Amino acid sequence: MGRVNALGIAGLCALGLLTGCGPQTPSQVVPGPTSSPAEGGQAADVWVFNTWSAEQGADYQEPKGLVLTEFTSLNEIEWTSWEPDEATGSGDLTGTWCLPPDCGGGPFPVTVRLSDPQEVAGRSYYTRYELPEIEQQLPEKIYEKVGYDEFSGRLQLPQG
Repeated sequence: MGRVNALGIAGLCALGLLTGCGPQTPSQVVPGPTSSPAEGGQAADVWVFNTWSAEQGADYQEPKGLVLTEFTSLNEIEWTSWEPDEATGSGDLTGTWCLPPDCGGGPFPVTVRLSDPQEVAGRSYYTRYELPEIEQQLPEKIYEKVGYDEFSGRLQLPQG
């Protein structure tokens, strides 16, 4: 097996460890009433396409877990707002960049902001995420190792 394939498999295994192990309980993994795949409208009819607990992805409003990138996820999210232009909440940040022994006490409590809704196939989705206070919320050693680009970017969208 080539070096690139071995590194890719190692990365996938590490991601599997993050999402498949640890102190997750069924309530953390199985979405609750406001976290379930979208079935009806809520006050702000904006969705987020999410692969958390849905390998192919599903439409969610106020999910308890959110995959930001292939390397970074949020768990135990408590949403303080879910509005037509922006959603704000706080949760626990984890990532493959934070594996023992280099993690330094993670997961890390952070603030998340979703924004820039755009229509895909007749439904509005948030398309951007940002962890606006990440520099203060993450240990300097880890922030510098990972870099800001991992903590701000585009969200995945459904195939329209």
